[in-house]
Amino acid sequence: MSVDPIVIRQSRAKIALACVGAAVFFVLGVSFVTRPEWWVTHGSARVEIELIGWPAVVFSAFCIVFGVLYIARPTVVTLSKSGMTVLSIWKSYARPWSSLSNFHIWQLRGVKRIVFDDREPAFGSRWSHLHTTLRGANSSLPPFLGGDLEQTLKIIQTAKSNWSSH
Repeated sequence: MSVDPIVIRQSRAKIALACVGAAVFFVLGVSFVTRPEWWVTHGSARVEIELIGWPAVVFSAFCIVFGVLYIARPTVVTLSKSGMTVLSIWKSYARPWSSLSNFHIWQLRGVKRIVFDDREPAFGSRWSHLHTTLRGANSSLPPFLGGDLEQTLKIIQTAKSNWSSH
């Protein structure tokens, strides 16, 4: 394995695709609020349609804003001899290989993420218990990492195997 650091970036294309999905829900929500008569059926009232529209508008607007931020500055995961570094808009941290273990893929329905155990979790011990309960590990890498997730996992496991003994 090369001694040069390995850099894994979030996929801007995957984030953009998620933003397109959020934009569709935003437009639907706006139409629920501004034109509820289009959606009224025999069992629903105009007010019910409007009440469904507002959460769709607010939630999808947040998704679009955060998506655009992540397109502008995607999270970067760097693997090197010294360990793993994650640089994100919201948090950045570096961990030596000795504090990281149990890298694996966690899946819930169609969502997959790389999770792992970290002796010094980025969210602190209060939240690591919740992560361990839900995912089988106390930390995770960000979603939408570029490339095939299984291949990315193999790269991380190989880097840890080769560099943690040094």
